[in-house]
Amino acid sequence: MPRISLIQIRKGTTAEWNSANPVLGSGEPGYDLDLNHLKVGDGSANWNSIQPIGSALHPNINASDSSDNNLANHFVRNLLLDENGHVTGIYVTNSEQIELSTDPSPQIGADLDTNGNNILFGTNDKAVFGSSTLEIFNNGTDSFISESTGKLNLRSPSANIENVDGSKKIAVFDGTSSQTHVELNYEGSKKLETTATGVYVFNAITAATGIYDAIDLGLKDSASSPSHQEGRLFYDSENHALVVYNEESEVTQQLGQEEYLRVRNNTGATITNGTPVIITGSHGNIAPTIAPANAASDVNSRVVGLATHDIENNSFGYVTTYGIVRDIDTSSFSDGDEIFLSTTPGALTATCPVIPNYCAPIGYVIRSHAANGSILVELGKHKLGGGDLKSEANLNLQGIPFVSTVGSDRSGGLLTDANLVYNSGAQELNLGTGGIRFSDGTTQTTSAGGVNKDYVSVTSHYTLTTDNDVVFVNSSAALVNVYIPTASGVGGKEIIVKKTVGSNNVVINPVVGTETIDGNSSFTITSNYESVTLISDNTNWFII
Repeated sequence: MPRISLIQIRKGTTAEWNSANPVLGSGEPGYDLDLNHLKVGDGSANWNSIQPIGSALHPNINASDSSDNNLANHFVRNLLLDENGHVTGIYVTNSEQIELSTDPSPQIGADLDTNGNNILFGTNDKAVFGSSTLEIFNNGTDSFISESTGKLNLRSPSANIENVDGSKKIAVFDGTSSQTHVELNYEGSKKLETTATGVYVFNAITAATGIYDAIDLGLKDSASSPSHQEGRLFYDSENHALVVYNEESEVTQQLGQEEYLRVRNNTGATITNGTPVIITGSHGNIAPTIAPANAASDVNSRVVGLATHDIENNSFGYVTTYGIVRDIDTSSFSDGDEIFLSTTPGALTATCPVIPNYCAPIGYVIRSHAANGSILVELGKHKLGGGDLKSEANLNLQGIPFVSTVGSDRSGGLLTDANLVYNSGAQELNLGTGGIRFSDGTTQTTSAGGVNKDYVSVTSHYTLTTDNDVVFVNSSAALVNVYIPTASGVGGKEIIVKKTVGSNNVVINPVVGTETIDGNSSFTITSNYESVTLISDNTNWFII
């Protein structure tokens, strides 16, 4: 049927009606587009005071005739609405009326079917259970489940607490198996888990405040030791010590029983496990550099420890400065042997090296074995080898000892001289065939029968030393040059030159060209049996 004309009534949104609040004429309709309310004026009442059609004043407006809206197994017939369009009562098919706004405890005779819709609660409106002890509500910002008197029990085979979009689990409560457990997570990664044997913590444990009274660690033997991971700590039940892993998988440090030094190997070759080492320098401020030690000198015998594993070239490693080094070849020693640094670089010996080498105690052999030997490192002070009284020959108790070998500016070796003996009974100093040299440079030779001068007979050119006193010259074959030593440092030294036979001259020359004899560069003896005696003043020679 075609529309002849269109009749429209006044309409507007809730906000527009409430703002204008007009007076509707008698019988004039007005329609609220938001609330779907229809109001009819009486010519005097404002919009906000007019009851909408279907309210308590109009109970015959049918709300629903569908069996989906059921209450106590009855069809809903009419709804009671207030002036704001809120439901205040329900008429059901048995003509009973439930007043929601006035009944202090409305009763529902069966399950409430929400038909796929929500039950809405306003801010701080609470769903209350029991004797007002369990409450569920939202305060406009946060949500709460509150139990004021008894226990709050949550029962489920498994429960998860997740983030807002459900992409990450915060906590997991699993009761589906015999091994019920709880997990706590951070950013979807497990950090804590309860197990049948205890609590597993993943990653680090950090105490923000407070002090741990005690931490009980499980006992681990060699068969059950955890796999290597730097920073891992556990208790070794065989060595009865805490064990810590560093970055070297070959190193297991028993705390309190061993001391390590982190080092750098830049030698160009691997330093093997058990090698004695010295410090040679530094790798920046990170670690000292090392090299194999040997007992041949003071510097090279300053051992700082034994390598506790194979340290490859251009890499860091660890040296045991005190404690046990294991898995090395000690088959050349016996259990309990004291061992020392060897003169062979990087080697050990059971014998303390003697002068001129150095004795550096390393420690003691615990187990003698070709592959699984062990040494207790207990370093001693290195010193020049030998006993407290050091001698390169059999000791002569009456001999006067002299320093024969210098190891450093604070150590050396002593040697007694059988030709220089003090006779304490006769209070005599017995000299051999040598002599005495005085501080002014003069020398007095000796013999068994008294004091004699050192002499020499020559027939050709000859250079005297400061040990020579007299020279007899035969110039029969040719002219003979006699060179006398420097006058410097031998003040008072006396030299006698005697021409015995020969027709040729004897010429005396200072070995230092700038020195003189009575102001001359040389002195010549022409006659047989003529002699000349020269004395040094520490600068030149003079004829006496």
